[in-house]
Amino acid sequence: MTKEQLQKDHPEVYASIFETGVTAEKARVEGILVFLDADPKACKAAIEAGVPLSDKAKNELLLAQYKKDQVAITAAAAPGANATSTKQPEDVEQTAKQKEVSDFEIAARKKLGLKIA
Repeated sequence: MTKEQLQKDHPEVYASIFETGVTAEKARVEGILVFLDADPKACKAAIEAGVPLSDKAKNELLLAQYKKDQVAITAAAAPGANATSTKQPEDVEQTAKQKEVSDFEIAARKKLGLKIA
């Protein structure tokens, strides 16, 4: 039986299978997007690869995020650091690469019907 036959002869079954696939893909992409701050390039590559993150890849992304957090904490604690700065990350101009990643995330979220943050 072809996909077209299934869709024509059993539309409810086809719709159910299709929805299961959409739900699985949405969960896979959301699972990758939580690491976007850690390594946008790796996240983009993982989404484009179409497979779930391996345990190794997850651990590498967790480590990358931890290192970024440690650098930020160290910089904030450095003598002369302005701890009372009111400048929000949104106020900082994005680099071209950050903009590209941001645009990719927005496009992926729109395509999957996810909320755009």
